[in-house]
Formats: sequence, structure tokens, C-alpha cells
Amino acid sequence: MAGFLPGKMAGRNPDTFQALFTYANGFLTSYSTSFGNDAPSFTRIMGKKATLINTGGEGSPRWQIVEEKGNHEDDRTVDSKRAVKDVLLPGDTSLPPMGWGMKNPRT
Repeated sequence: MAGFLPGKMAGRNPDTFQALFTYANGFLTSYSTSFGNDAPSFTRIMGKKATLINTGGEGSPRWQIVEEKGNHEDDRTVDSKRAVKDVLLPGDTSLPPMGWGMKNPRT
């Protein structure tokens, strides 16, 4: 939904987009993007048991799976209980570069 923003930020902001998609089976997904500056971006796919996080920014082939163990309201130490695992493609033994077309430092 690009367009007019209310209040102090009134005016057009064509570099921002947000959308909700509802599927017939009840699945709901949200998408948002902003191209206003070159701050690092990310993608997150959240599920009941884990979250898949793109760690290298937009277009990066680096992903991690973070296990879900609760929330901060119930347990302030929940982050220390979550297993985090890098995702590698079959046959890969090290991480890919941070972005496509970059030299591969494999770190």
C-alpha cells in the first residue's frame, strides 16, 4: 500500500509497500518493503516451530533457522534457549557469500 501517510509524515512515499495476503485455506502472510535508504534488509518466514531468517540482506543466499521456544513476555531469557542453525544447500560445507555476484569469502 504505497501512497499517502497521515499526520506529520503526510505526503507520498513511493519507496514503501505493505500487503497482506489471505489464502483460501486460512493461511495469512504479510509482505513489506522499503527502499528509502541502504540500511540492511532482511526476510523472515515465521512458523509455529521455527523462523527462517535471511541473514545477508535482500538477495542474499544466507539463511538461518531459529527454533521457537516461547516469547519474551513469559520468559525474558527465551533468546538463549533458541537453537540457531545456518541453512546450507545439499553438497555445501560452508556459508555462501553475503550477496549474489560477490566474491565468496565463505565466512
